[in-house]
Formats: sequence, structure tokens, C-alpha cells
Amino acid sequence: MGLAALVLATSASIAPTVELRWNAPEGCPDAATVTSRLDEYLGHAQASGEPARVEAEVRRQADGSWELSLRFEDRPEDPRVLTNATCEGLAEAAVVVVAIVVTPEPMEEEVEPPEPTVPLPSERALEPSAPAPAPAPVPSMAGAEPTSSSPRPVELSVAALAGVGYGAVPVGFTLAPSFAVSAQRWRVSLFAIYEPTRSLRLPDLPASGSDVMHWALGPEACWLPRLRPRLAIPVCSGVELGRLDATPVQLVDGRRRQSPWAAASLGAGLRARVHARVALWLSASAVITLTPARVVVEGEPSPLFRTAPVGVRGLAGLEVIVW
Repeated sequence: MGLAALVLATSASIAPTVELRWNAPEGCPDAATVTSRLDEYLGHAQASGEPARVEAEVRRQADGSWELSLRFEDRPEDPRVLTNATCEGLAEAAVVVVAIVVTPEPMEEEVEPPEPTVPLPSERALEPSAPAPAPAPVPSMAGAEPTSSSPRPVELSVAALAGVGYGAVPVGFTLAPSFAVSAQRWRVSLFAIYEPTRSLRLPDLPASGSDVMHWALGPEACWLPRLRPRLAIPVCSGVELGRLDATPVQLVDGRRRQSPWAAASLGAGLRARVHARVALWLSASAVITLTPARVVVEGEPSPLFRTAPVGVRGLAGLEVIVW
């Protein structure tokens, strides 16, 4: 999504009885479509002297559903709020509610009862009565439910992810907690990477070598294009800064080495919102090493490990919306 929705605000006179102002984001039915549908319902309604003015405001909620607020100028104390899974269904429900509210009730005319007459014998034969006309179908308003809360434009969440990294550091288990601020189409987070000790051993001395541990912190920004209201494909990039520690194991004159760590990451994945406050994450990232390092044992012809220019990292876990 973009960082802000394009809003169409169009005022139109749709019938002698109604003036509607329809405000809806891009992707919803436009004002001309809604007024045309309303015209169908009001075409046979008896017009009142003064037009009823109605303002309709459509918003997208955090869970992907749609919310509509209807305010009638002559009833400011009685706004109507509807929700629906689709904006098209919400527009249809709005047409029905407006048509019902603004259509005047028919006035009953006083009719004097006719004088009773005695039919002649030849007129007493019963004639088949014409069938009563079927009632006009009432459009369905399924899915339109009142709501009293508005969606938060910004959410705060914490996430706990785990997975496997390879290349940038020795292959092994990875933990990645984070704290994030997110909206409909974007997410900014502060994350941590912790990769516990990985054992590197000499080919000819299986008990000797080095233990390597890695940690880092950094910011990450994600764009969240949506496949469905609750399913998004996060495309993320970030920078991480930390340290790579190598501790010698059963080596003569071995010394612990600490190397600075800096890397950039770029990846994509899936984010499925399974509850109003819970989302599942699955991601794969390329880790671009900015500070190459090596784990060397003196006297050995080749290093135990050297960082690759580009590594990979796969993570999965849960995100909990706390506000």
C-alpha cells in the first residue's frame, strides 16, 4: 500500500429527497455508482419538501474490514455505523439504510365506508379474485454490523522469531526478537540477532578448534503489500551492528578474538494475521557482510571459518500486537 489512501470526496444531488456526500478510499465504489444504486430505491418514493442531507465516510480497519459512518443532517444525535468484509457490500448496505431512513411514511387517507348494497341474484356468483402482488424483495444487509470503535492507524507489537543462518556466520540456530511500530502498509522495527555458540574443529584434531558466537542489533523497515485483508508479503531491509566472538578450545597460546560485525539485510516473507492481536511470520533474507572476518588457528594452512560476502537467514515465529 501507499503511505496514505487516495480519498474521493464527491457531493451529488441524487433525488428530490436526498443530497449525499460520499467519502471513500480508492478501490471502493465511487459516488456515481452509489448514487445510481440509491436512485433505484428512491425512484418511486414520494419526495419531501426539504432534501435530506447525508454524509457517508468509509474507512479501512486494521484487520482489513471496512467501516462506514452515516450522519443525517436532521438527526445529528443518531449516526449510523456499519462494517463489512468488502467495500462493495458496505456501499450496498449504505444505500439500503439511507433509502429506509429518508423515505417518508405514506399517510393514511380517511375514506368513508361505502353504503351497503344488496347484490342482485345474478351478481352473487363468485368470481376468482386476482392474486395479491408479491412484496418487493428487501435487499440483504448481511455483514453490516454496528461498531463503536475506530481502528487504530498505528499499532505497537513485539515479535519472537527463530530459524537458521548460513554463510555470513557458521551455520546454526538463530534467535531474532523485535519491537515494531506498524500501520496498514508499513512496519518499522528494532530487532536483535543472537546466534549461540557454534563449534569449529580442526580436521585432524576433533577436540581442538574454536567456538564462535555472534550477536547484533539494528533497525529494519518493511513494506507490507497485501494479498488478502489478513495476508501480507513483507519486503524488508535493515542494518545490523554487533560482534563476532571466537574462543579457542584446547589450543596452545590460543587467545579469544573479538571482531566488529556490520551487515545489511534484504528479504521477503509472509505475514498472516490469525487473530486481532496475533500474526504469524515467515521470512527469508540475504545478509550482506560489511565487515569480513576470519577464524584462524596458528600453524594451520587455512582458516577454520571466513565470513562469506553474502549469507542467508530463514526465520519463523509470532508477532503480538500489544496496542
